[in-house]
Amino acid sequence: MRNLCLASTFGCLLLVISVSAQTAGNGDGVELGAFILQPEVSVLGAYDDRVQEITEDDYDDDFYYETGVGLGIRNRPARYDFSANANYGYRTYSDYTDFSDDFYNAAVNLNSDDGKLNWGADASYRKQLSYDTSYNPSTGAGPDSILTDEENKRAQVRAFVSYDQQVSDRVSIVPEYSLWYYNQETASSTSRDEWMVHRVALPIQYAVTDKTAISAGFRGSVQNNDDEQGVIGTLYAGAAGQVTDKTAWSLYLGVSAADYEESGSDVGGVSRGRLTWQATEKVNVYAFGGNEYEPGYNGGNARMVYRAGYGASWNIVEQWVLSATGLHNLERAVGEDNGQYAGTRSFFTGSATYRLPRWAEISFVGRYVNDEIKVDNIIASIELVARY
Repeated sequence: MRNLCLASTFGCLLLVISVSAQTAGNGDGVELGAFILQPEVSVLGAYDDRVQEITEDDYDDDFYYETGVGLGIRNRPARYDFSANANYGYRTYSDYTDFSDDFYNAAVNLNSDDGKLNWGADASYRKQLSYDTSYNPSTGAGPDSILTDEENKRAQVRAFVSYDQQVSDRVSIVPEYSLWYYNQETASSTSRDEWMVHRVALPIQYAVTDKTAISAGFRGSVQNNDDEQGVIGTLYAGAAGQVTDKTAWSLYLGVSAADYEESGSDVGGVSRGRLTWQATEKVNVYAFGGNEYEPGYNGGNARMVYRAGYGASWNIVEQWVLSATGLHNLERAVGEDNGQYAGTRSFFTGSATYRLPRWAEISFVGRYVNDEIKVDNIIASIELVARY
C-alpha cells in the first residue's frame, strides 16, 4: 500500500511537471480589470513519523499525499490594498486511511494608508490538519495563537484604525484602536475556544532622523472569552528604524498589569521586537520575538505567551532557493496553576525550492518538532505547485 501511495504521488508530480513544461503561462496571474487572479494546483507527498499513538512514548509512522487547488486575487496599485485567497485540498494516508481528510482556507485582507489615517482588516476561516507556525516577515502576521497538531477549525478577524496627529516637525501622537476575534475548535474538544480582544493605544513618537523614531505610551486591552474577562494595562517605550526598503527593525519594552476574573492578577515585563534584513542581493534574514498576555484555552487560565522566531533564505542561483526557519514557544499560565499548558516547544523547517521554467516550482521540505508533551516529530515532504 505504501509503495502504491508513493507511486501515485510521484506520478501526479510528473504529470503536473509535464503539463507546466508545455503551457505558456508565466505565473504572474490573469488580468481582470483592476484585479489580478492567480489560480494554482499542488501535489504533495510526505512521510510522518508521528501519526498514530501506540504508547505514551511510541508512535506509528505513515506516508500520505495531498492534492489541492487554490485561487488568489489582488488589486492593482491603488490607495488601498486588497487581496483574497481560497484553497481546498485532501490528504490521503497510506496505512491509517481513517485519518484521511480534507483541509481548506479562505482569507481576505483590506487596508489603506493615506499618511494620517491608517486602517486595515483581515478575516480568515480554515480547517487544518497540523501546526500553524507560519510567519509573514513583511507584515509580522503569525504564528497562530494556539499551536496544535490536531485537526482544527479556526475563524479569525483582526481590524485596526489609527490617526497620525502631527504636533511638530518631529513629534506626533498616534492613537489607535484594534480588535481581535478568535474562534478555534479541535477534533477532540467538546467546546470551542473563543475570545474577543479590544485594545487602545496612545503612543507619543519622536523622529530622531528621517528613518529612526523613538516612542513611549500606554496600551490598554479588554479580553473576553467564555470563562472570564481580563483587563490589561501596559506602559512601554521603544524605537524603530527603516534602514532601506527591505531592511527595518523595531524593539519595544514595557510593564503590564493584568487582572482576570478567574485567573487572578499578575504583573510582568512584556516585549516585542522585529527585524527584516536584506544581507545581500540574494540573502534575506528575519527575526521576531516577544511576550504578552493572551486569553486561555481548553478551560485553562489566561496565559503569558513567549515566542522567538527567525529565518533566512538564500537564492544561491537563479532557480534554486534555500531557506530555514525556527520558532520557539513557551506559555505560562496566570495564577497558581502554571503547569496546564505545554512546555517549551521548538519548530524547525528547512527547504530547497527549484523554480521550474515558466510558472511552477518544486520544494523539498524537512520539518522537526521538539515537543515536551509528545515525542519529537519529523516530517519529510516533496511538493509541486503550479500557478498560472
